[in-house]
Amino acid sequence: MNRPGIASRAEWLGSRKALLAKEKEFTRHRDALNAERRRLPMVRIDADYVFEGPQGSARLLDLFEGRQQLIVYHFMFDPSWDAGCPSCSFLADNIGHLAHLHARKTTLALVSRAPLKKIEVYKKRMGWTIPWYSSFGSDFNYDFHVTLDETVAPVEYNYTDKAGLLAKGESYFTDGESHGLSVFLRDGDHVFHTYSAYARGTDLLVGTYNYLDMTALGRQEDWEEPRGRSDGAFMAWLRRHDEYEGIAGQPSHEVQVRGVIADWAAAVRAKDVDGAIAHYAADVVSFDLAPPLRYAGREALRKSLAEWFRTFEGPIGFDVHDLSAAVGGDVAFCRSLNRISGTRTNGEKTDVWVRATIGCHRVGDTWLITHEHTSVPFHMDGSYRAAIELRP
Repeated sequence: MNRPGIASRAEWLGSRKALLAKEKEFTRHRDALNAERRRLPMVRIDADYVFEGPQGSARLLDLFEGRQQLIVYHFMFDPSWDAGCPSCSFLADNIGHLAHLHARKTTLALVSRAPLKKIEVYKKRMGWTIPWYSSFGSDFNYDFHVTLDETVAPVEYNYTDKAGLLAKGESYFTDGESHGLSVFLRDGDHVFHTYSAYARGTDLLVGTYNYLDMTALGRQEDWEEPRGRSDGAFMAWLRRHDEYEGIAGQPSHEVQVRGVIADWAAAVRAKDVDGAIAHYAADVVSFDLAPPLRYAGREALRKSLAEWFRTFEGPIGFDVHDLSAAVGGDVAFCRSLNRISGTRTNGEKTDVWVRATIGCHRVGDTWLITHEHTSVPFHMDGSYRAAIELRP
């Protein structure tokens, strides 16, 4: 590791005072920048956005909770996900006691596109009390450029259009969910938009980073200077606060099991036979969609998976929805609805929902899939046709 050089106290003091002069200059620049932000004009919001919160439907005005200002953090949580974005969760963990904001007539709330039911489950898991609303079904996320879908609205992120983002090599900001922050001011019943920030514009909100920036090793990410003090790429170290091992405590068994399911699903999407099979016990029993009635043993399942993967052209769409996991001792029981989609090698499009049940057993510190059952309902009209047209 490239550690700082060693100096005498007098040498250190001279360097520290030189840096202090720069820090004071930076603070003055930041004060001036904050003043310039406060001088920005504001735009009246005429759209009648409807959100869903714990108390039912709410308008944008309701999110103020009677206060003069509203700060909305656009928390990345796609409706198809079962958990919120890890980096947005990192930021939410750094939000302090809201009483201090309230004393300044300001309300802070999170807004995501995920349904309220999923938000409430995840909020309970994280132990947060921050107001959190679902914007599902409204244009709010699209209008504030944090859900990017060119079939709904022109793609724009951080005040840059799609062509500009692609030119900068930022294709990851051209589709799906992104994060940001928007600020609003009310005058009576009228709401005005005063400010929005995206990407690293929300960096100052993460207290953990601000603390680390004062240390010799910093954030320990490979983009930082001086080189040689990182242990990985940008945010590669980051986990949700209940998922760290050996740092902030061992993750719960449920979190471990959910991680196994997530890794297994990712291997299926990538058609990675070895990656998928690695999550199965040697004596796994699988009741799969394809004949025979059951597969016994990991190697039998490996052959079946390889044959199935070969029927797809390109990657497989394999999304796990509404995952429920119950864990007791060394045994876990999981159930979900999984969506399988993609293009077959014969050109046929596949888009089907299946029911899935998975049993896991913990061997040492490793959870392995010992039982798997995947099925679709069939019509009870005598035809026994698979009901693959069903949707949740």
